[in-house]
Amino acid sequence: MKLITLVCCATLIAAGSAFAQLGLTLKQCTAKYGVVIGKEPQEWHKFKTEHYYLEIHFYQDKADAVSYLNWVGGAKALTGNQIQNVLKQCSDSNWEVVDDGTESTMYVVKGFTAIHMKLDHILIVATDGYLERGAAAKAEAEAAKLKAAAGLQ
Repeated sequence: MKLITLVCCATLIAAGSAFAQLGLTLKQCTAKYGVVIGKEPQEWHKFKTEHYYLEIHFYQDKADAVSYLNWVGGAKALTGNQIQNVLKQCSDSNWEVVDDGTESTMYVVKGFTAIHMKLDHILIVATDGYLERGAAAKAEAEAAKLKAAAGLQ
């Protein structure tokens, strides 16, 4: 029984080390996950861990959104335990399922939102600030389109 407990604890510790922590700086993420393997526009940086590819978004040098891509060694569905472990790393509070569809599930807790895209084997966890900035940028772009369209008439 002690051996089983020890193995379970070791597995959880090893799995926990692969989870990006929101709020870390790029320098801290590089120290934790190694060299950045790719950089996307708008401050997204790619890392590879033993279990996941991570795409981490930085705002004012702090991680505010993380995509966990379960593709290392081939695309694999995320298990319920994997999802719960990632969510727990972001917040110990009880995550609420607000939408559970065939293609995705959305979870929320104070300060964070997570979306599991089932068919793509991706879990994205973001701060409310990240989502608010995205919504504001989208509204600004729509307003600019309307203004441009009104100017053409």
